Amino acid sequence: CTLSLARDLLLTSTAVLTHDFTTTTTVYRLDITVGGETNIDNTSSINVDSRGFPLGYTSNGSGGVTAQTGVSGNCGGSHGGQGGCTQTTSVHTPPYDSIFEPADPGAGAFLTSTGTAGGGYVKLITNHLTIAGIISANSTASAASTGAGGGIWIIAAGNINVTGTVRANGGGSVNSFHGAGSGGRVAFKYNASIGSNPTTAALSAQLQAFGGVPAGVTTTNRGAAGTVYIENTAVHAANDGVVYVDNNTSSNTLQFTEMSGSVGDLYVENAASLLLTTLVVNRDFSLTGSSYVTHSEATTSSVFRINLTVGGTTTIESGSSINLDGKGFPLGYTSNGLGGVTAQTGVSGNCGGSHGGQGGCALTTSVHTPPYDSIFEPADPGAGAHLNSTGTAGGGYVKLTTNHLTLAGTISANSIASAASTGAGGGIWIIATGNINVTGTVRANG
Repeated sequence: CTLSLARDLLLTSTAVLTHDFTTTTTVYRLDITVGGETNIDNTSSINVDSRGFPLGYTSNGSGGVTAQTGVSGNCGGSHGGQGGCTQTTSVHTPPYDSIFEPADPGAGAFLTSTGTAGGGYVKLITNHLTIAGIISANSTASAASTGAGGGIWIIAAGNINVTGTVRANGGGSVNSFHGAGSGGRVAFKYNASIGSNPTTAALSAQLQAFGGVPAGVTTTNRGAAGTVYIENTAVHAANDGVVYVDNNTSSNTLQFTEMSGSVGDLYVENAASLLLTTLVVNRDFSLTGSSYVTHSEATTSSVFRINLTVGGTTTIESGSSINLDGKGFPLGYTSNGLGGVTAQTGVSGNCGGSHGGQGGCALTTSVHTPPYDSIFEPADPGAGAHLNSTGTAGGGYVKLTTNHLTLAGTISANSIASAASTGAGGGIWIIATGNINVTGTVRANG
């Protein structure tokens, strides 16, 4: 639905503006342009809850709808993050859509007859904006799996006053045997230098893209946070504003918000879980509220690393972490010396993995894998234990390049304990050019 007004849009006295329900063949969105003021009073709303992609459907990446494929288990829908699943072996749909210019609704839950659709989509371009009510693109709660939060993109050129809520939250499940949807995508562009417009930090308190929370609040089936992006055009270049990843809880999920490329500032808050490979943060990066960052587990054919560059200050508060424990080379594998992975050869006995030193072995006649990697510029994860179905992988890898560093939490690339042989500690390389304050722990233990 497209609505273009030369002057004002006023929603008062319990008024509701919405769009049609997306179907398995047709996607509906609400695209509003207002030349004057948009005013939503405290009884009224733009509400597109659960009007996004239906059960078993998601974005096709080109503005349309497609059936979910390759999904297993009872999983919530994905959008700004990964949907929660009932088992660690379940497979969710991948996240999608732009952080900076959202264009899609949220995905529905994986096919189940009693789950919910994802949240819908709203794009609002206006001169002045007053929100005392709600702009909502949530998925709704269900006794089964739920959809992901939808998409909201607001561009306001003039005065803004936002005391209400702008939200694209995943649906919560009242049944612990089903997965909850992820948060959606919210983007808000405005000019903070006009009149009494709020600061970016003040505005962020009114914007939400939380993952859904299931009954029982388990880490496996909670949805990951989506993304909230705020661009103050007075000081931020295009796509260089502030990104918030906030999951509004105190307990982590095993599902992740994925991010790559470049952002202006990045704040990961309230038990959010972030999955990275290469990311440039042009100004400040902050991990607070028991949040953590990690990379994917290495496989027998692929190695994952974090390469994080921060132009300003990196802050990791107590209780938060970059945690790569057990994410390095898997059992029976080690570095090939060229950035990749290779099977361990010439090893005998039950031996732990080697990396900065030799792994321990059960017998003096056993033969371990040789140590590897640079003392000065570490580049590799830790090796897994010698092939043993109940042993552990090595620790993962992070390279952090930052100006200032405040570390009260943890940067960890340990292997993890086991009743069998264990992997080697991983690799951590930190380059800080400015002020540092390290009261926490940096570790890569076997």
